[in-house]
Amino acid sequence: MKFRLSIKSNLAILVAACLLPASTVALALLAYSYEQNKQQLLENSLTTARTVSHLLDQHFSNVESTLNALATSPSLSTGDLAAFHWQAKESLFTQKIANVVLTGPDGLQLLNTLRPFGAALAENGSRIRIRHFGDSQQAVISDLFQGKVAARPVIAVAVPVRRSGQVLYGLSAGMSPAVFDAMLRQQEFPRAWIVSVVDRNGIVVARTGGMASQVGKPVTAQLRAALGSRTEGQLEGRTPDGIDTYASFKRSEMSGWSVVIGIPTDRVASQLRHTLSGLFFAFLALFSIGVLGARMLGKRIATAITALIAPATALGEGQTVTVPPLPLAEADEVGKALVRASGMLEQARYQATHDTLTGLANRALFHEVIVQQVALANRNGSELSILYIDLDRFKPINDRYGHAAGDRVLVHVARQLRASLRDADFAARLGGDEFAVVLAATGAGAATVVAAKILEQLSVPVALDGVEVEVGASIGIACHPRDGRNIRELLHAADEAMYRAKAAGQQRVVLAGAAPESAGT
Repeated sequence: MKFRLSIKSNLAILVAACLLPASTVALALLAYSYEQNKQQLLENSLTTARTVSHLLDQHFSNVESTLNALATSPSLSTGDLAAFHWQAKESLFTQKIANVVLTGPDGLQLLNTLRPFGAALAENGSRIRIRHFGDSQQAVISDLFQGKVAARPVIAVAVPVRRSGQVLYGLSAGMSPAVFDAMLRQQEFPRAWIVSVVDRNGIVVARTGGMASQVGKPVTAQLRAALGSRTEGQLEGRTPDGIDTYASFKRSEMSGWSVVIGIPTDRVASQLRHTLSGLFFAFLALFSIGVLGARMLGKRIATAITALIAPATALGEGQTVTVPPLPLAEADEVGKALVRASGMLEQARYQATHDTLTGLANRALFHEVIVQQVALANRNGSELSILYIDLDRFKPINDRYGHAAGDRVLVHVARQLRASLRDADFAARLGGDEFAVVLAATGAGAATVVAAKILEQLSVPVALDGVEVEVGASIGIACHPRDGRNIRELLHAADEAMYRAKAAGQQRVVLAGAAPESAGT
């Protein structure tokens, strides 16, 4: 089947074709502007990552300074660890340090401010040992680990305690990841941004928007590879919890930790919408006005045309057609033509099924109706009666007064038949002076009563130009199912009964299979 577009679609295509050159340029500018703004947003996020990385280094430097100040304590030189324990606890609140640990050359903890001085400490000692310092004066920063004494994830910053060029102790400060979470919250990032602090092993130390669920979990292999190969950069990927992002990262030179800022890809467009709205909505407004106008015009045309479908279908099915005034002149003319054709068809159909003189159904329609009624009676097991009527003394009237007078008598008979029947009954002129009646759901007794009423009506004299003439009738009755169960049997029985009535002296009703009766009996 060949594909065809609707009127509205064709008009919309026409508008689109007219706007195509301008649309192409507008879309190209839109795409360029979008990409430029996206790159600017990513550059801003990278700049922010550098700033946060600097704050991270500054925090570690402050902790290192606090530890270096403690390392100069005279208590360590004299070995008075109890005094140093008290001094270390006093310094805990300066840089949000959770605890201070002093370890010996073998790495075993000598004191831990989380425990009273002299209490038993972890046997495996500190994660940072004296050998990690070497000759460097810089602090050693650990990755996130599970503290044995703290019994929670912690980060350690350690400095050596030197006397006369030798490292006597290792001095470290423990911090909770919550410190870095608070640092991130203080920056007031855009709500959609996902900012993470990641240690050297690619483990999340802190993260905005769901820190508790992400701390201690690794970043993706793609991001970990990027953090290991570059100090800063950008990539497109997915977070461990399934969020597609544009990510910018900066790795700290001091700690090796990284700050990663992810911007959800589905939010990039929304963040840029205000900068692109002018260009986009200008194009959208122009295109929409054109398409809207085309659709309105197309709808007007399509409505006028589709309004003709139902009338055309009704005309094909022989139904009466009505078409209201249509908004399209050409369609309105077609609608009027359909109405005229419907009237002509209805007239032709009426003429083909009705007697033009009396207006009663003709023989063809009579047979069509009786076929339906017999089928219905057989299906429902109901009764049905057929009356065959032949006028008495009609030929003499026709011969004496002429065919015009005879026609007037036939019209009078048709009128009397209608007056004698129910709405559910059906009367027909079979030709000449022969008539027939179908009485639905009527048995022999009721049919005889109706036939008698018809004889009575037809026995009244008819006035013809001042002269009264008498017309009678002979009526034969056949009943379903008594006299037959099919059309042929019923019609034959009714016709035979009518001839018997005629032979018995006219003006009689004869029931198939019964003796003739006069109208007066």
